Amino acid sequence: MYALSLMIGTGSTPRRLYIPGEEEYWGRGVTTCAICDAPYHKGHHVVVVGGGDSAMEEAIELAAYAEKVSVLVRGDVAKASPSMIERALSFHNVEILYNKSITEIKGNQEHVTSIDIRDAQTGEVIEMPIQGVFLGIGHDPNTNLIKGKLDCTEFGHIKIDSK
Repeated sequence: MYALSLMIGTGSTPRRLYIPGEEEYWGRGVTTCAICDAPYHKGHHVVVVGGGDSAMEEAIELAAYAEKVSVLVRGDVAKASPSMIERALSFHNVEILYNKSITEIKGNQEHVTSIDIRDAQTGEVIEMPIQGVFLGIGHDPNTNLIKGKLDCTEFGHIKIDSK
C-alpha cells in the first residue's frame, strides 16, 4: 500500500536570545506571541526584538494595547517589507530603533521591569524601563526526527516535490 501524499505537522520552536534574564522571566514579561499576550500589557512600554515582517506584525498587534512599542533592530536596516514598516510606523505609539540589541532582561523576581540595550555603533549600554519583551526573531522547524530520511533545506524545512 502506498500514499500519494503525507502530512507532517511537527510545529516549530521560537528562536531565543539566550541572554541573562530571558529564561527567568519567560512567561512573566518575555514571550513570543503578541496575539496571546498583548492584552496583559495595556498601558505598558514594551519592546519587540526583530526587524522582519513577523516583528512588525507583533508591533502592530501590540499598538492597540501598549502605551509605547519600541521595535529593536540589531542592524541599520530592517528586513521587513517597506509596506510592513510603514504600517507599523502609522501607529503613533510605535518606534523603530536601529543598531540596538538586548544584553540583559531585568525584573523584580515577579515580572520584567527593564532591559539593558547595547548600541552596535557606539558600544554604549543603557537601561530602558519596560514591562514586556516580545521576541519576533523567527522559528526553527521541529524536523529532527525526519533528518536523514527526507530532504530538508539548510534551515530544516522539508523540501517539497511540487510536480
